[in-house]
Amino acid sequence: MGCGCSKLSACCWTLDQNGSIPEAANVENEGKGEVDGLPAFREYSIDTLKTATSGFSVENIVSEHGEKAPNVVYKGKLENQRWIAVKRFNRSAWPDARQFLEEARAVGQLRNHRLANLLGCCCEGDERLLVAEFMTNDTLAKHLFHCKFMFGSLASAIVFGEAQPMKWAMRLRVALHLAEALEYCTSKGRALYHDLNAYRIVFDDEGNPRLSCFGLMKNSRDGKSYSTNLAFTPPEYLRTEVCLEMLFILEYRYVLMLLTHSSGVVWLYELCWSTVSTSGRVTPESVIYSFGTLLLDLLSGKHIPPSHALDLIRDRNIQMLTDSCLEGQFSNDDGTELVRLASRCLQYEPRERPNPKSLVSAIIPLQRDAEVPSHVLMGIRAGADAVPLSPLGESCVRMDLTAIHEVLENLGYKDDEGTAT
Repeated sequence: MGCGCSKLSACCWTLDQNGSIPEAANVENEGKGEVDGLPAFREYSIDTLKTATSGFSVENIVSEHGEKAPNVVYKGKLENQRWIAVKRFNRSAWPDARQFLEEARAVGQLRNHRLANLLGCCCEGDERLLVAEFMTNDTLAKHLFHCKFMFGSLASAIVFGEAQPMKWAMRLRVALHLAEALEYCTSKGRALYHDLNAYRIVFDDEGNPRLSCFGLMKNSRDGKSYSTNLAFTPPEYLRTEVCLEMLFILEYRYVLMLLTHSSGVVWLYELCWSTVSTSGRVTPESVIYSFGTLLLDLLSGKHIPPSHALDLIRDRNIQMLTDSCLEGQFSNDDGTELVRLASRCLQYEPRERPNPKSLVSAIIPLQRDAEVPSHVLMGIRAGADAVPLSPLGESCVRMDLTAIHEVLENLGYKDDEGTAT
């Protein structure tokens, strides 16, 4: 493997937990700062967005959770032929229209090449929608996780072509672009990002990774929701009074419910986990913790709980943490530095985690093949050469069986009938 376990493990085992990462210089230089050509933030009518999304058609859903999710994201096309992503909030999320508009306008002032920028919003009646740049090349989760399960299958051949696991150089580029996006947002007074994960990183026409602006907007007016799985939640949220109280209730009632009705145990577990996972507020330090979990995703190619990853590091079992697809693609020093940086981001105490500028300065020296365009590293077509998928192809990408069934029905497909055609 590219990173020898002995050398890498020794370094990880002796990490200086109190060591500092040098501050980075200002990263907003040419090609990384303000974006030219984007329209100013504006308010859209609900009729305009209905037309753009074909009436919020199920075929235009691009969010991974589908149409039953609280907040659904649709693909759409405006009259000027600009592609957009439209996030439709749950009707109860933002009852105060003024508060929603103020929050959206604040996020809409940001303009950066590292973001999928917010173009506008809609606030009519009970409707609350955000409108952003549409990124044509899916999410990091799709390229990093889902491709492995579909690779070699018929669906992979049809939808992805010759899909390949993401290269080490591209993973490092993702980490850098994400760190630069967070540094830019912090410099503009928007340090909080909600639910930072691999689904929030999207790829543009050229294959460059960008951070979705949707996470800069709270999911509701109170902003308390931290919907990440409990295993990936920053540890400071597990120290809240609500959590301690629920854990006490769980311990006390566990035996009683075993004696009465076993299914009640499952219900109480779910209640406790739900309460814990929504009890914390996002802080700048919790965003850095989530960045650390993304570094683990990039290193392992899997969504590994941070506690398990840190156990592997402490046990010098780095081979179990490293994606086997990366064999021979990086040096011991590179692997050591990425593991060290992830460990710093995942510190138990929030004040010991680095800030976004420190992240940028630590990741820049790790960059490889910087002159190679992102679409080449990703193995995808770029810009005007990109061929848009049909509704059936997009449904296959999302693995949305309901949408696939609807498309086939609209095409007149009948099971076991008309085999001659």
